[in-house]
Amino acid sequence: MDDQQLMLVYEWIDSIPLSREKKNISRDFCDGCLTAEILKYYYPKIVDLHNYPSGSSTKQKLSNWNTLSLKVFKKIKFVINNE
Repeated sequence: MDDQQLMLVYEWIDSIPLSREKKNISRDFCDGCLTAEILKYYYPKIVDLHNYPSGSSTKQKLSNWNTLSLKVFKKIKFVINNE
């Protein structure tokens, strides 16, 4: 992804009201919480944010992503590789 494309992604993310400010996109989104918030914005009826507690442990991050995969991605026909 080049710098211009990355800036467009940042602009798009900034257009969505999120609970915390983005500082480093890879770190900010690693636990799945902000991803859940974005999906809640577009699919409010299928995302329950209480299912995605913020956490820094690998176990919590994997749990959030697994929950997203099973409860949300599946419903919107989005397939994500476990790797």
